[in-house]
Amino acid sequence: MLVLALGLLYLTGTIPVLAAVALLVWGLVGFGLVPALQYQVATLAGPARDLAASLPASAVNAGIAVGALLGGWALTGSGLSAVVIVGLLMCLVCVPLTWLTARWTAR
Repeated sequence: MLVLALGLLYLTGTIPVLAAVALLVWGLVGFGLVPALQYQVATLAGPARDLAASLPASAVNAGIAVGALLGGWALTGSGLSAVVIVGLLMCLVCVPLTWLTARWTAR
């Protein structure tokens, strides 16, 4: 959903209503992933659940830092639309990683 929302934002970013819809979907899905991430980590951690509870917040903060760094490079090098492409690519890279984590959890 994040990839689709960012793709929609890239394609329709100059149309305010469609850009607002894309940003709304992106925000809802992006923030909606946090509880699922916390649940997944707690499930994988088993008895170390309390210690592992700090990992999702750390992962989100690391993602914010990496995203800001790559987005800043894209902005200075290629302009505003490149920032959306960088975000889309970051989400696209995470799709197979999420799939692998789900397969690992199923074992």
